[in-house]
Amino acid sequence: MIRNEKSLLVIVLSLAIVVVATATAAMAQTPSPTLPTLVRQTYSQSPNGVVRTSDCSIYTDRITVLKSIDGVSIEETRALSLGGLVADKIAEAAATPLVLDKGSLFDFSYFTYAFKTLANGTRERVTLGSFDGATGIETSNPSRGATVLREILNANCE
Repeated sequence: MIRNEKSLLVIVLSLAIVVVATATAAMAQTPSPTLPTLVRQTYSQSPNGVVRTSDCSIYTDRITVLKSIDGVSIEETRALSLGGLVADKIAEAAATPLVLDKGSLFDFSYFTYAFKTLANGTRERVTLGSFDGATGIETSNPSRGATVLREILNANCE
């Protein structure tokens, strides 16, 4: 009887290890509600010198928009649910080579990126697109995934 109990204990422990390993791997692929999944940052300066910045972060359960207009700050947080194929779109964007282009200097900059959670739990920043008005360098990600994610940011970060 003791031998059967030991065998049963070994089987139960083995199953517990498999369940924990599977749950850990699944959690590593799931976006974190405490860290942003999508981010858009903008900077502009009007001809009369007024500086305007905006930092928009989309999490799995909310969106936070921080705006500053010539030193006056505005913060808005509202609930939302980010789901569906977001991880697939981020993976597609991460796999696509970026395209760099040199344009004209401008008093406007924007940066859009997503975060991909790796199997080991670390996060990798994925560029969706950017324009640095100080240098005129535009970085674009031509993937359909990046386009969809930029559209999500544009639709929700105004």
